[in-house]
Amino acid sequence: MTTSTAYRVELRGRVSDAMLGPYANEFVVSRTQARTVLTGPVRDSAHLHGIVTHLTSLGLELVSVAELHGPEPEP
Repeated sequence: MTTSTAYRVELRGRVSDAMLGPYANEFVVSRTQARTVLTGPVRDSAHLHGIVTHLTSLGLELVSVAELHGPEPEP
């Protein structure tokens, strides 16, 4: 059985689903004019590193990454 931990990844600006790629479907995405927030399950540190690497390789500005405590949000 694989366990995961819920994370919140916040990006500066309004990021389209096309730019988010597969993460647009893997996470709950919320947007304001100034921020895009992805919330959802992360399997392990390699998965988290891959997410951050992908987003920053697109030139997106990472504002914060935080582990959430409590139930995981449904994608």
